[in-house]
Amino acid sequence: MVAGCGGVKAPPLTEVSGTIKDVDGNPLDGIKVSFLPDPEQGVLGSPGIGETDASGKFVLYYNGDKDKPGSAVGSCFVILEDIKAIRTSRDPEPTLRRFHSKYVKANSTDIKLNVKDEEGQSFDIVVDPSDD
Repeated sequence: MVAGCGGVKAPPLTEVSGTIKDVDGNPLDGIKVSFLPDPEQGVLGSPGIGETDASGKFVLYYNGDKDKPGSAVGSCFVILEDIKAIRTSRDPEPTLRRFHSKYVKANSTDIKLNVKDEEGQSFDIVVDPSDD
């Protein structure tokens, strides 16, 4: 049997933004930020995804879709990827991640936020230094 054409309905979404800074208060640019819904808390759907700018600010988009600003409402794990630390074949030496590795996976991050059903939420996130 073939599934219907309607696709999966997105969960309730709300606009979310914020900043990522290190413990010294320095903004971190080039960080991919993902708010992953916690299914154990009944929050389903795709992640809200954004990227920090030069001032460490980010705006989330549901599943990275620029036409769907926001994140799922409810409990979310926050995971981070340091885009600047990704090694490419042209890099003579890798750039070290600027924050602790615990933030890279949902099962190790200690950042868990409750996204409320209200417009314009902003989260200021401070990350521990790298463990590399």
